[in-house]
Amino acid sequence: MSYNKGDIVSEREIFDFIMDVVFPALFLLVVGGVIWHYVMAKKRLEAWMLENGFQILRSETRFLRQGPYFLSSSRSQVVYYVEVVDQHGVSARGWVRVGHWLTGAFGSEIEVRWDE
Repeated sequence: MSYNKGDIVSEREIFDFIMDVVFPALFLLVVGGVIWHYVMAKKRLEAWMLENGFQILRSETRFLRQGPYFLSSSRSQVVYYVEVVDQHGVSARGWVRVGHWLTGAFGSEIEVRWDE
C-alpha cells in the first residue's frame, strides 16, 4: 500500500506495524543481547584460565546455586563452577565470577574462590 502526502494512517495500521516490525525487532535485540552477554563471559573465563596456566576440564554456568557468590552477585555477572588442571597436572575445583557488578561482560573483573 502506498501513501500520499496528507494521507491519514489508521490506528490499526500503526498497531500492525508495531506488532509486525517493532516488537520482533525488540525481541531479537533482547535475545541477542543475552546470548552475547553469556558468550563474552565464557570467552573472558577461558582467556583468564589460559593466562593463569589452567586448562578447563569442565565448567557449569550457575544461575541459582552460586556458591560463595550467592547473595553478592548482580544479574549482570555470570558465575561458573569449574574444574581445572594446572601446568603440573594438579586439578582443582572452584567458583568463578565473571564481570563487573554494574557493567557485566563489559567489565574485565574475574574473581575465583577455590574449593578447599
